[in-house]
Amino acid sequence: MLRFPQKRSARLWKLVLPLSSVVLCFYILELVFRVFVYLNLVDYPKADYAKIIHRYSYNPELVYEMKPSFSTYDKGVLVMTNGWGIRDREYSLLKPPGVVRIAVIGDSVAFGPRLKSEDTFSKLLEVRLNSLQPGRYEVINFSVIGYNSAQEEIVLKEKVISTKPDVVILAFCMNDDTYTDGLGDLARQMHPSSIGPRLHSKLLSYLLHRWERRHFVSRSSFTQIEHLFEQLSILGRRERFQSVILIFPFYFDDIHTYPLKEKHRTVGNLANKYSFPVVDLMERWGALSPSERRRLYPPEDNIHMTTLGMQETTKELMKRLTTLSSERN
Repeated sequence: MLRFPQKRSARLWKLVLPLSSVVLCFYILELVFRVFVYLNLVDYPKADYAKIIHRYSYNPELVYEMKPSFSTYDKGVLVMTNGWGIRDREYSLLKPPGVVRIAVIGDSVAFGPRLKSEDTFSKLLEVRLNSLQPGRYEVINFSVIGYNSAQEEIVLKEKVISTKPDVVILAFCMNDDTYTDGLGDLARQMHPSSIGPRLHSKLLSYLLHRWERRHFVSRSSFTQIEHLFEQLSILGRRERFQSVILIFPFYFDDIHTYPLKEKHRTVGNLANKYSFPVVDLMERWGALSPSERRRLYPPEDNIHMTTLGMQETTKELMKRLTTLSSERN
């Protein structure tokens, strides 16, 4: 029988004992934390994967995406995805002859939470355009709640380009430059880059996620926005599509005191750098009375649009697209 020398065994035991104590303490803390979660004493997400519309993406940079051919109710509204995993009806990947295909890329504002699909500006725009030339237009909504500019660039390259669009509408929201915006609803289960889920530890996931949110909450960068605009320009020339930048403002009481005016100007200047037509709704909203402007947003929500807000957005887009059509002809 092999025997370790006594001194070596003693050294090994000194190493094993502390490590075992740490592991045991961690398991005890994990057990206590799970009891706290079970008793709702900790704000820990409890998403039902059978009902949640999102799934983790194979692309870690995209983080998450919507499940294909799936339906669920969100705040009383039926949300359905097609075979591509987007909130829209089924489309042929091969663009039909004579059809003008418009792709919309954006986050929750363009997605339209709490709204029926037919009340989003994508579908309203499709109806308006086809009322002029029946069956000629397809407006496809690739927007996903929580996406930022970096994720929207991936959507452009991996999902939109293959559909051969004639026009790409980028719906820009005022928080698209942030990093936390891209963590999204499903990622609250915890971000896949965190080691917690890999160890099946709710406690570690919780701690790492809280650190992650605090770490990124103060970070924002126009670098990812400019890179997206640059790719829109490069791919637009190569794939022969036009791009339109649609800028959504947050709600404001008074245009003169609206704190994000400078960001609107920065995005507009960036769009001009790449010769993109711009539809900045801040200008249109600023001409409204406070009561009219408030009706464009849901109560206690200063970011998303009501059906009326989507209708007004569609009107402004129609003006721009009509101008584009005239310029092309």
